[in-house]
Amino acid sequence: MKKTIVIDCKIISQSTSGISGYFIPFVKSLILKLYDYQFILLSPVPMQNKFDYDWQRCKNVVVPYSKRLLHPFFQEIDYGLRVFPNALKRIDADLLISPYYDFIVPPNFVYKTIITIHDLCYWDLSDKYRWYTKCFPRFVLPRSINRSAAVITVSEFSKSRIKYLFNEAIQGKSLELVYNTFKIKERVNRNIESKIGRLKRKIGIQAGIKYLLYTGGVENRKNIENMLASFRKLASEESVKLVITGNCKTHPKIIRLLSKNNLHEKVHLTGILSSEELDLLYSNICDGALNLSLYEGFGRNTYEAILYGIPVLCSDIPVNREVGGDYPIYCDPLNVQDIHDKMYLLMQQGRRLPVEVIDIRFRFESNENKMIRLVKSFLKGEN
Repeated sequence: MKKTIVIDCKIISQSTSGISGYFIPFVKSLILKLYDYQFILLSPVPMQNKFDYDWQRCKNVVVPYSKRLLHPFFQEIDYGLRVFPNALKRIDADLLISPYYDFIVPPNFVYKTIITIHDLCYWDLSDKYRWYTKCFPRFVLPRSINRSAAVITVSEFSKSRIKYLFNEAIQGKSLELVYNTFKIKERVNRNIESKIGRLKRKIGIQAGIKYLLYTGGVENRKNIENMLASFRKLASEESVKLVITGNCKTHPKIIRLLSKNNLHEKVHLTGILSSEELDLLYSNICDGALNLSLYEGFGRNTYEAILYGIPVLCSDIPVNREVGGDYPIYCDPLNVQDIHDKMYLLMQQGRRLPVEVIDIRFRFESNENKMIRLVKSFLKGEN
């Protein structure tokens, strides 16, 4: 009888977040290469339109959010404490794999679960979050670690913080580093000039102006306040505009900060872009990229900039040093003047050649092997 693997697909079924970009390639690889196993994908919405795969190889079980709760905040807590665990109780499987940790592991999956911890911002950057935002993750993560067989994380920095903060709970469990992965983009693109033109018109890109790019989201740790305060000063001195991607056009925090800094004419909010459009921003339109986050588990946008040879300004935090090395310009993310000065320096830098060879740490094949080896070791009872 084939063994069964359950994969928690809540996050990847609903968003195009960094976690989705991290986890989807591994899900596809596991399903493709572990052909002796059955797969059950649990998600709040059907996966067929969200996930490109041969659906004869696995089963999608839809576990919807409670309709009694209207606010997403309470829906997420209810899902992690009640809905998702209750669904798991009805499933007989050999292993559960999740790209996150935001649920209670039920009795039938104790020591048969692999969770992923991307960062510990609710602990290390606690003062940036209101109590009701951080109370659920702070409640559920220690319990998830205790009931798991293994933990995956995404950087040496995060691995060290997990060991430090959860030393007792992690004892006797595998703590595996599986990095974010990248691939070389296709350099020859048909009709690229027309595509660039369409995107420029869509966003409102003008000739004779330099453009900086920010793709990192607006969560508290992202340091948007200092980024926009610094950019306001720069925009008053130089012919420069800022492009912010993602679902921000109606985000109250962004709207408030743009008004406060009088930046509505200097900042382009693109909305959600396709991966091809984002590629064009990096490769052919923008002149520099920004990652001024106060805290990250990995920070994909740092290496994305490196991949395209675009200059990048990073906050001087340990994980950016780990991922970016000597490539970025670094600044003190709490010092508005220093950010401004380094933004100015960023604008003076020209493009470098795009990366021809991915850093060995971030190649898919080596991290894929780690993931498959970890899963196989548990299914064969080696841990």
